[in-house]
Amino acid sequence: MACVIAEYSKCEVRAVIRFLQAEESNQSEIHRRLEGVYKNRGRARTSYTDENCSIVEGLIMEDRRIKVREIAEMIGIPKSCVHEIICSLNFRKISARWVPKILSENHTTNQISASLQHLTRYQQKVDLIESIITGNEI
Repeated sequence: MACVIAEYSKCEVRAVIRFLQAEESNQSEIHRRLEGVYKNRGRARTSYTDENCSIVEGLIMEDRRIKVREIAEMIGIPKSCVHEIICSLNFRKISARWVPKILSENHTTNQISASLQHLTRYQQKVDLIESIITGNEI
């Protein structure tokens, strides 16, 4: 059983990687073996919190045209974290506006009623082309 090494240098890890490559180990095997022995010293995720998620959602609902950079500056977190939060909230950017990916029941009802109105006009054979008024006709 391997022991876990808490204190190490990048140079030491590079030497181990070169040794394992010399043994013709593939990358996934090297990664698996390094993870088993060397403790991860990465930073804890402090930007992706419930509080930041609710703040981002509130900012988007206030101004649908807000930019990721502006949100990141307001909250004080990296842009990559803002992107991750926005994706987890199921928003996407359409025509410079943030919109939910899933339509609400109200949106669906509006789309159906508009489609039915167009279908009714078509079935009544109203000539829609002649009823269009352009800006240069007076």
